[in-house]
Amino acid sequence: MTDQSQDAPAASRKPLVLGVLGAAILGGASFFLSSTGLIPNPLGGEGSDDLEGHRPSLQASSEIAFVPIEPLMISLTRTNPIRQLRLEAELEVSSEYEKDVAAMMPKILDVMNTYLRAIDLADIENPAVLLRTRMQLLRRIQVTVGEGKVKSLLVTKFLIS
Repeated sequence: MTDQSQDAPAASRKPLVLGVLGAAILGGASFFLSSTGLIPNPLGGEGSDDLEGHRPSLQASSEIAFVPIEPLMISLTRTNPIRQLRLEAELEVSSEYEKDVAAMMPKILDVMNTYLRAIDLADIENPAVLLRTRMQLLRRIQVTVGEGKVKSLLVTKFLIS
């Protein structure tokens, strides 16, 4: 058996080296061509000045309101010793729905408490948990208050002590 393993030819690394070298050359060439303007900008024009029409205006931002959510303190009882999660956040809403969303705050707090109490500490210690938690809470809040009223959940404090 040792004779068979010694007789097998070593795999050539030439295709791998050529592939990596080719990718590096193509990447460098495409960067050079796009940065010098030899490849046209897909949005039109030569620079970022053409993006002016795509930026939100200040008038549009005045139509946005932020509804504060009172700070939540959740006890993580499945840990020894018991640890606590502190969450502070605000809801980004259209100004026309600000009073409607504020009136639904008891339901919003209930949904948030229910979800946060079901999370394991191991899940919370994951570095990507804030994004996932934020998305889960936002979806639950949107279902609670109605579609299209809440645009975003802005987390201002997320502490585990």
